[in-house]
Amino acid sequence: GTLFLGGFQPVGGTAISAATAAGEVSVGAAGAERRITNVAAGRTATDAVNVSQLMSEDAKVNNISNNLSSLSNTVNNINTGTANITNISNTVNNITNGGGIKYFHANSTLADSVASGAESVAIGGNAQATTANSVALGSNSVANSTTLASAGFAPVGGTAISASTAAGEVSVGKAGAERRITNVAAGYAATDAVNLSQLMSEDAKVNNVSNNVSNVSNNVSNLSNTVNNLGNNVTNINNTVTNIVNGGGIKYFHTNSTQADSKASGSDAIAIGGAAVASNSYAMAAGANSTASGYGDVALGYAAQTSGLGGATAVGDKAAALAGGAYAGGLSATASGANSVALGAQATATAANSVALGANSTTTANLSAAGYNPGSATLAGTASAANGEVS
Repeated sequence: GTLFLGGFQPVGGTAISAATAAGEVSVGAAGAERRITNVAAGRTATDAVNVSQLMSEDAKVNNISNNLSSLSNTVNNINTGTANITNISNTVNNITNGGGIKYFHANSTLADSVASGAESVAIGGNAQATTANSVALGSNSVANSTTLASAGFAPVGGTAISASTAAGEVSVGKAGAERRITNVAAGYAATDAVNLSQLMSEDAKVNNVSNNVSNVSNNVSNLSNTVNNLGNNVTNINNTVTNIVNGGGIKYFHTNSTQADSKASGSDAIAIGGAAVASNSYAMAAGANSTASGYGDVALGYAAQTSGLGGATAVGDKAAALAGGAYAGGLSATASGANSVALGAQATATAANSVALGANSTTTANLSAAGYNPGSATLAGTASAANGEVS
């Protein structure tokens, strides 16, 4: 009663011939079946099959197992004619001592690689990728960084760096067994790897700005050798330069001295030249060994000096203005009286409010004595120290 039904067809197999039957040949009954013997191997699609043909097909099937738990030897060739293997539905759990597949080979007897981090990859004997999103490349390589969330190195004072933290890592070795990465092209984008030629180029640039600079620490405390050339402009120095020893100067400002450094200890004071000292507020000393010690005093020239209550000015080698408001101008001129003036080489004004004009002039008159009267008439005007003299 089932002759009109199609015969058994394996799922996924090719189409079968003579799926339905025109009749049947029975050699027994249910529970009393007979074996048909001496059956020749079938040739055409509708011939009967003998056991030897079934055994041959069974042996073929046994070579391909749905679940491959172990493939100990290398698979040298799977020949499917002109067809490709398009799908392996079940998992291949273990391929041991394999020579690889086309374009991907490994030669190792180490333990298997382990990729335990989420979305990680480990390639090579005993390679270990335990950090998420990381890659361990090569035998015994380890990708297990715990500092990916920490910012990468950024030089102090440098520009902001790109991609300061990492989403994962690529390791090509481990501590003590690092590998050199070769054939790296020069980086272009901010997050590209840098090759050695780029570092060497930067190093050459740095070496051009390292003439005899042995130490720079916040403030420059000592620069013992001359800086011969600084090709580019220095636009900003944030910290104080506290000492430049034996310097040749800067453009438009030079000194040539081996004396002690100048010293401007007064508020808003200026001291220029070897051993020049401006010790009071707003004072200015310019010239080797010059000294301005009064408030607002000005001493210009070698060993020029001022002192007193302030406002004194000495101009010339060894000129001295030694009282408040005094002015001495000329070689060794001295104005020691208050508000006195000495102009000329070695001119000396010792009396207050007096003026010594010309080389070697002095103010020595007795201003308290009465003036000479050749007659008996009363003289007009009175000499006094307050009025001073002009010599």
